[in-house]
Amino acid sequence: MVQDFSSIAIDPDDDKHYYITSASTGIYEFKNHEIIPSSIPNQKGENIRFAIWDGKKLWFAPVGKGLFKYDPQSKISTKITIKKSADCYYCGQVSADGKFIYFGTNEGVKKLNLQSNKLIHLKAFNEIGSYTGNSTKDIY
Repeated sequence: MVQDFSSIAIDPDDDKHYYITSASTGIYEFKNHEIIPSSIPNQKGENIRFAIWDGKKLWFAPVGKGLFKYDPQSKISTKITIKKSADCYYCGQVSADGKFIYFGTNEGVKKLNLQSNKLIHLKAFNEIGSYTGNSTKDIY
């Protein structure tokens, strides 16, 4: 089966473990030289827009279903919500100091404080979506 993989996130504490997102069927993991479907909750069979590793957790966004964080220690996946929460998260970028992640969404840019887990809406820039960092693939 041919897969269309859209991004990769590497766990720096385990350089043999990679999370790979598929544009159409969920998150996969690279373990023992094999690409296998992941057991991470809230992603199987979903179109995953992007995933980003913050050093401890994997952040991922199923299209139209918001933002999730996955803790590989507890194996728990949690949906992150705020008032007027965006449905579509296009991309994310960790700040240079590692304290924040900026997300481009269909409602503008969101800023996540990694210490407090507080997600705030910075500004709505346009009606079709906002981006942070580089986007190499855009289906919109």
